Amino acid sequence: DTPIKGAYVTTVEIQQLETEADTEFEVSGGKAMFISRTVPSAWVDALGKDELRSGETKELRQPVAGYAFFFQLVSTDTVAGDDSENVPVFIGDRLEWYPDSESEVPGVPGAQVLLAGEGVDIGRFDEVRRLNLKPFRAEDKESFYRMVDAVGRMEYADIDQQPKSDFLQLVRNPREHFGKLISITGQVRRCIEVRVTDDDVLQRIGVQRYYELDMFVPIEAKISIDTETGEPLIYENRFPVTVVVAELPEGETPESFSRKPVSLTGFFYRFWSYKNEFTAEAGTEQGQICPLIAGLTPELLPQETSLFDNILRYGILVVLAGGLWMGWYFRNADRLKNIKSASPGSREELPEKLDLTGIE
Repeated sequence: DTPIKGAYVTTVEIQQLETEADTEFEVSGGKAMFISRTVPSAWVDALGKDELRSGETKELRQPVAGYAFFFQLVSTDTVAGDDSENVPVFIGDRLEWYPDSESEVPGVPGAQVLLAGEGVDIGRFDEVRRLNLKPFRAEDKESFYRMVDAVGRMEYADIDQQPKSDFLQLVRNPREHFGKLISITGQVRRCIEVRVTDDDVLQRIGVQRYYELDMFVPIEAKISIDTETGEPLIYENRFPVTVVVAELPEGETPESFSRKPVSLTGFFYRFWSYKNEFTAEAGTEQGQICPLIAGLTPELLPQETSLFDNILRYGILVVLAGGLWMGWYFRNADRLKNIKSASPGSREELPEKLDLTGIE
């Protein structure tokens, strides 16, 4: 329903062409014209918006794919530098972009090249940027599931040499970090398995399920989030993060994995928002926002050994200290309970399950 204000004409060198059985034409010289509403914004930045609007032809050699309708054949003089006689014209919504290097298009990090190599259309990050800070919605479907599928096939050896974004910089300026790698360490508050029931996703992409980890990541500085009320949300000591992973560590279940300390590396997707008591008290309609990361399999960290564990381990300490410890504990139980109930984040509610099933 969006009015067409213009279109992009891209000359493509065809390496593989699949058509319906009743469509027959010969492509001479291996070239075609692809007319689309949009092209990746990184192309426009690299080639120059004014130059493209003036009709100037520029070359940018990038791996692409696309679905389109065959429109007609045009003569060779329509496509500059082409010696063939028949050049097909296709009309489609967009070209999919799979960059295989960082060099030709500025601003394409190596992390996005890795994603492209696993079948993620990097051009869709333009849509992801527009969705940033919004609740999870149907427009996320293609990009989100493609990223979950791609990252699920990766190993840590694939990403070891890639630079990682700083977490505080990501939170303060997310628009510079879409599709980049981030390493985090934190506490898993909740782990749930999400079963995918969307037939389209199951058939085209193949993602059958994933695990959602709702985490807290420790921070060393205050983070202030602007809201529409003018009163910022202030976070100290820790910040909420949502991570989706294809697999849990061997032997772990969603129930056993909750409340455990972990470290992991993943690709930043975008910030998403949900309602909770913390933001409701601040009077903001924006809701709680937190980064959504598609992660590799988490690595468990050693849990801190409590005094009680050490007492059990060393029987002699039970004899010497058990009575004194239990007496102190029961005398101070009420005070400890009050301290726990007033701890930071006690009002923070977990989001609903991150699932696109049923969203139209």
